[in-house]
Amino acid sequence: MIYGFAFTKRNISSYTLYNLTGLDRRNLLWGVKSIKQYCDILLHDQPNYILGLGIYTGRDKDKIRIEQSCSNRYRSKIIHNETELQVPINPFIQPGKLSKLTDGIGTSYCNYISFQIIGLINSGKLCSKYTFLHIPSSFDRQLAIAEINQMLTHLMLEFNQSCQNPNQLTLGI
Repeated sequence: MIYGFAFTKRNISSYTLYNLTGLDRRNLLWGVKSIKQYCDILLHDQPNYILGLGIYTGRDKDKIRIEQSCSNRYRSKIIHNETELQVPINPFIQPGKLSKLTDGIGTSYCNYISFQIIGLINSGKLCSKYTFLHIPSSFDRQLAIAEINQMLTHLMLEFNQSCQNPNQLTLGI
């Protein structure tokens, strides 16, 4: 079960979300209140995979960014602690030709929801794998859809192979 989300502004991330194949649920979020409501849905449904999509407007706009960390900062203020925490995100997809692993999620809603979801996973309340992708705002929409669909297809092939060939218990006699 793969859940996906993006933010409500009409941009490449929300467009891509609704054109990906293989997602079991899609949600558009806006604001801290909708993020908390989405986390409640995740806790209830316990999807295997959660894919977040956001836009990227900084330098280095030739590839989709697969984020590898988030922090407890939201709009430059520390949340949920007195000191800054940097928390790893272990993405469930591998980069393709048009994507790369990065550590630049920022301090906006993308970071805020990532920190919330990773916190639920690390606490054991949410048994999911999480990935957050930043799509450059100037990136070609069809290329973004094709790249992410290819990464998800590769994930599902690996998942299906592991289900068909589970590790067998061997007894030493």
